[in-house]
Amino acid sequence: MFAEIQFTSIKIETVLTDYVIRGELRSRGDIVIFLNDRHYPTFSLYDCELHPLASDRRVEVVRQSLVTIHKNLVSAVGVLDEGVLKNAQLSVSQREVTIYTGRFAVHGMLHVPEDAPDEDILDESRDFFGVTEGAIYPLSPVATNLHPNSPLILVNRLTIQAYSVQHS
Repeated sequence: MFAEIQFTSIKIETVLTDYVIRGELRSRGDIVIFLNDRHYPTFSLYDCELHPLASDRRVEVVRQSLVTIHKNLVSAVGVLDEGVLKNAQLSVSQREVTIYTGRFAVHGMLHVPEDAPDEDILDESRDFFGVTEGAIYPLSPVATNLHPNSPLILVNRLTIQAYSVQHS
């Protein structure tokens, strides 16, 4: 009578203030819509590796079969699967930006509404904004390497402290 819910498995790297968690997200469809769905304040990762960012932690890599993460505490999500980008629900218009969270900078092409002014491109209609052709850079030394390039990085608006738009 009821159809089974279909999940899409996506390899991601989740950047928190103190940890990077790599694992498999089982999304109910498009990852941009899934992360911006405010009915679900958390998401779960399967077959994870939790990497502390501080070098003074006594724990190195922790492997877990399941980790649940509160979306408000996520700085960015780096999608590691190339195929996800072709189906992602992103605005067509894009601008080259550098986004600063407390511990990281994200540089790449931010997908925004075409008519949004540079000083107001992060509207409150969603929490996670898509950056393509991007990378996440630590602003201070970290104990683990981040994935160098991601086809799609979703940056949490709630953790953005500043951003700048680059014009050629």
